[in-house]
Amino acid sequence: MPNAKLKSAIDTALEANQIIATNLMINYIIKHQNSYVYSFLFEDNLVDLLQKGINVSGLLNSDIFYHRFDFENWPAIHHCDLSISTHYNDSIFNLRHNYEMVYKDYQKLLNESQQDDGQSSQSSSMNSNTKLASSADKARDSKLHQVHERKVYKIQYSLNILPSIQTQQSTIMHQCGQTEELELFECHAMKDLIEFKWTSYARSIHYIGFSMHMMYFVVYSLFCFDVYVYQDTSHQGVFLILMAILLLYPLIYDMTQFRKSGVKVYLSDLWNYSDQCHIWLGYTNLIVHHVHPPNWHSTKFLSLVVTFFLLIKTFFFLRIFGELSYLVTMMKQVVCDLKVFMIFYFILIWIAALILNIIELGNFSEHKNVDNKKLLKATTYPGIEYKELPKFIR
Repeated sequence: MPNAKLKSAIDTALEANQIIATNLMINYIIKHQNSYVYSFLFEDNLVDLLQKGINVSGLLNSDIFYHRFDFENWPAIHHCDLSISTHYNDSIFNLRHNYEMVYKDYQKLLNESQQDDGQSSQSSSMNSNTKLASSADKARDSKLHQVHERKVYKIQYSLNILPSIQTQQSTIMHQCGQTEELELFECHAMKDLIEFKWTSYARSIHYIGFSMHMMYFVVYSLFCFDVYVYQDTSHQGVFLILMAILLLYPLIYDMTQFRKSGVKVYLSDLWNYSDQCHIWLGYTNLIVHHVHPPNWHSTKFLSLVVTFFLLIKTFFFLRIFGELSYLVTMMKQVVCDLKVFMIFYFILIWIAALILNIIELGNFSEHKNVDNKKLLKATTYPGIEYKELPKFIR
C-alpha cells in the first residue's frame, strides 16, 4: 500500500535503484494480486520500469492491465467474429451503463445487422408456406435459410488500462520503442494497444502519405524516362509543377511534426534527416532542372542523389504493410551489420578511381576539341588509340 507520501514500496525501491527488490515485488503481485484493481501501483512508475531495463513482460501478460468483464445488460452473442477496438474515457464504475456510448460508432452497423437477421428470418418463414415454382426462388430461399442459421459467437469484452499510463517526460509507446525486451511485444495488452493506436490514429495518416508519395514516385519516374531516356524536354515544365505540388504534403507534415515535437526531439531521430533531405533536395532538383539543361553533369548528379533518398522514403512507407515490414527490417539490419565492410569497400573504390585519374585512362576531356568523326590517336601515350565505333543502319 502507498505510504504517507503517496509512494508505494515499488516507487521507493526504484528511487533507490533496488532492481532485485523491484523484481521480487512485481513477481509477488503477478502471483498473488493478479487483478486490475492493483493497476494503480504502476500508473506513475511503469515508464520508469522500462527505462531501468526491468523485465515487465510478465506484468503485461497478467490481468493487472487487462480486465475481462461480462455485464448482463450488454449483448452476449453475435454472428460476427471480428474484433472491435474503441476508446473509453469515463470512470470504470460507469462502464456497466455506457454500452451505447462506448460503441456509438458501431451501433448503426450492429443495428443494420440485426435488422438483416430479422428480415431474413421473416422472409424464410413466409417462403416456407409458399410453393416455389422457379429455380431462382429456390436459390433465394436457400440463401436466406443459410443466413438465418449461420453460426453465432460468444462476445468477450476486455478493458486495456495501458493507454492511460504516461508521465510528463515520456509515454509508454516511446519507451517500448527504445527497449530491447522483444517479449514485450508478444503480450496481449501491448498488442491490443499497438493495434488500437494504429487503427485509430496512424493508419489513415500513413495511407494518405503513402498515396502522395506513390504519386510523386510515378511522376518522377515519367519525368526521368521523358528527359533522360527519350531526351524530350517539351513536357518538362508540366512534370516539374506536378512534383512541386506533390512535395507540399511531406513538407507540411514534417514541419508540423517539427513544430509539435520541438527542435531537440525532432533532430534526435535519424529518419527526420532523411525526410528533410528528400524534401529540400527534391525542390532543389526542380529548380536546377528549370535553370540548367538535363545533360548538365551537376543536374544528373543531383538527380541521382534525389533518387537515392526517394528509395529510402519508399522503404519507410513499405513498413506500414505487414507482409513487407519484415523485409524492410531485415534489409535495414543487413546494412547496419555491413557498415564496416562498406567503409572498407568504399576506400578501395576511391583509391582505384584515383589510380585511373592519374594514368588518364578513359579521360575523354583531353580530346574534346578533336573531331569525333575522325580516328582519335593518343598523343600522350603512344600505342593507345581511340577509335570511333561504327554506326549500324537498320
